[in-house]
Amino acid sequence: MKDETKTGDGAPAGSDSSFIPHPSSFHRIRLGPPWDVAPLTGGTRHTRKFGHPRTLDATERVWLVCEHVPASGEVQVNATVVGKPDTPGPFAADITSLLRPRNEVFFFVESELPLGAVALEIRPA
Repeated sequence: MKDETKTGDGAPAGSDSSFIPHPSSFHRIRLGPPWDVAPLTGGTRHTRKFGHPRTLDATERVWLVCEHVPASGEVQVNATVVGKPDTPGPFAADITSLLRPRNEVFFFVESELPLGAVALEIRPA
């Protein structure tokens, strides 16, 4: 799946993989198992539910980060598209405005290979 809307560095609109602060400046929440992985025609759907992170300060943002998306596809949080990676590699998107008390993330990937590690990162604004 191609996304014609890109940021200046070629990253999908709604993501900014070029802004990666030093790890000591943010808190990381790993989204490990259980992932629901279902086959689709031409790929897979990876789904996971998660709760809203702790109370956020006005100066903090929540980023959804995947170390490696194995192929092109689409990423959604609570049924809103947050990015459409068109090549394999890392993915990051600010999802702060989409968060609810209970949330669901979907990675629709044109591959049967597994996703890399997925996490929420609480970063300074």
